[in-house]
Amino acid sequence: MVRDAHMIDLPKKVVVGEGVLGMVGEVLKEALDTKGYVLVVTGPTVHSLYYSAVRNSLEEAGFTVDYMIVRDASVDTAYDVASSVRADRIS
Repeated sequence: MVRDAHMIDLPKKVVVGEGVLGMVGEVLKEALDTKGYVLVVTGPTVHSLYYSAVRNSLEEAGFTVDYMIVRDASVDTAYDVASSVRADRIS
């Protein structure tokens, strides 16, 4: 089965190494030059392993944080989440 092509815009900054989860908030604040609402979209396994550390880092950087657990990391799921968030922001 051939799927339609899609583009992924990678971030300008990639941070790797030990302790990087604790840096997520500061890196995001620097990249966005603002604070606000962050929706973390994750799968159930990654959520159970890493969400707490990511949430703490984001909150310490001044962000309001929520999460959505999805079943798969597909392009279709990403579009569905984006549409859902847009609809919520409009209403």
